[in-house]
Amino acid sequence: MISTSLEDDATEQVAPGSVQGQEKTVLMAPLERLLLSPDEAAAILCVSRATLYRILEFGQLRAVHVGRSRRIRRRDLEDFVDRLEGGVMTADEEGNR
Repeated sequence: MISTSLEDDATEQVAPGSVQGQEKTVLMAPLERLLLSPDEAAAILCVSRATLYRILEFGQLRAVHVGRSRRIRRRDLEDFVDRLEGGVMTADEEGNR
């Protein structure tokens, strides 16, 4: 039987909010995925989904498209965080430059 690396790296966890005695086991993807959904990227940055989309709109973070889905490369997210030392401009600050 051939297994994929995702299955090999996945970990089993009990789903939150499960009723006692009726736990649901789910497979969690490995932490080092190359592409993240906007919701996942927002959670990593501890910002709202709307804030993440503003950051994308202002070009401060790049996204790629996989089919119709927008994804953020992990390395682009890490580069964005590295650049945060100088601060992120808001829409008002962008307009006043």
